[in-house]
Amino acid sequence: MAELEHILHNNLYEVVKGNNNIKNKEDINYRKIVDQEYKRISNALYKSGICFIEPLQDQEYSDLRHAVGTLYGLGSYDSIHVTSMLVSGENSIAAVDGHFINVPHINSYGPSWGYQNDQNSTFKEYSDEIIDDIFDEYDSLNS
Repeated sequence: MAELEHILHNNLYEVVKGNNNIKNKEDINYRKIVDQEYKRISNALYKSGICFIEPLQDQEYSDLRHAVGTLYGLGSYDSIHVTSMLVSGENSIAAVDGHFINVPHINSYGPSWGYQNDQNSTFKEYSDEIIDDIFDEYDSLNS
């Protein structure tokens, strides 16, 4: 859901700005338009039965999120998405940005799929060892 909000903020701005004479993203009318569209889309997704993974809030989760962000150069939202997926037993994501292709343990579907090299475009099965592998890789970075 954070990714949906991020996409809406980035993509609706140009459309809304042009149609409503809005000067910046802090404009209250722009935020209302984005909020309305976010609610419309998220309600449709929830009604369709699509599963949403909510981030966990414990120390291991925080440590894994930090390791994922550090190892693969992800921003905070992207590292939350990857970490939430992995602790929930999932390693596939559909996204419009290409940042997720930097994570060798996940399958990233969307426009970025075409830009991946042969190694990263191979389907990766989920394994319970992925999280341990990430911690091992992070520990070796810091040793």
